[in-house]
Amino acid sequence: MMQRPAYAVESIDHTLAALELLTQREAMRLSDLADELGIGRATAHRLLRMLVYRGFALQKPDRSYTAGPSLTAARQRARTQNLRSWLYPSLRLAHDRLEESVQLQVLRGPDVVTVESIERPGTERQLLRGARLPAERAAGGLVLLAQLPASETRARFAHLPDRSMVQLDRALTTTRRQGFGYTAGMAGTDTVSVSIPVFDDDARAAAALTCTAPSTRLLRPRVAEAVAVLRAVVPSVRLKAMVTSLPGGRDSHLAMRPGGPGPVRDQVLIQRRTG
Repeated sequence: MMQRPAYAVESIDHTLAALELLTQREAMRLSDLADELGIGRATAHRLLRMLVYRGFALQKPDRSYTAGPSLTAARQRARTQNLRSWLYPSLRLAHDRLEESVQLQVLRGPDVVTVESIERPGTERQLLRGARLPAERAAGGLVLLAQLPASETRARFAHLPDRSMVQLDRALTTTRRQGFGYTAGMAGTDTVSVSIPVFDDDARAAAALTCTAPSTRLLRPRVAEAVAVLRAVVPSVRLKAMVTSLPGGRDSHLAMRPGGPGPVRDQVLIQRRTG
């Protein structure tokens, strides 16, 4: 650990320490910050008010504070770059083996965003890097939403009418059952997309690996081939069975093992090899 500067500027030091705490914790109360930094509550309140004003903190309805968009954006950019570095070789292999367009996608609120893409030459360029689609209408979005707790999915789609939420719940049930995302006719086009989730070492769905092609080339028999290729190309990972409890249950977001309590459905968990 570096030695504290002899002439440290206390206000700057407190601000940087507060930013560090906000990145480490899901939520933090004013009293927690005051105690951590050894400052008065009035000083902590002024500090947090300024961080909220600059977008580095958000105050939640319960009056606790969490990281704001200015802070999460930088963290999000770094995470996206790491995903690109880790999975671009997989994207290239999938593209070469399938000879179709492939995408690396992540969730952003109610949308799914393409953060990397390799297009098949001569095809319409629809899902280039930065392309954003409603997650409930994209294969990559469905396969990532299927890994979330039901409560989080409902929060992301609070703007949808009840009938649309029922349709989304059915689509997610199908996605969990078959183990991959599938959509046809995306955004009025004659395309088919299939997608698998890629999990990090903490068993969280970090991204979706997606193949998109015209429906005339990605027929049902070839869908299974595309899914198999996507699962096979991720480097330095192992595939093993993952099962989840029923969506909406208390532990519906937790990985369960065969023989555990409650109903189970097969999923695919992708993790880095250790050792």
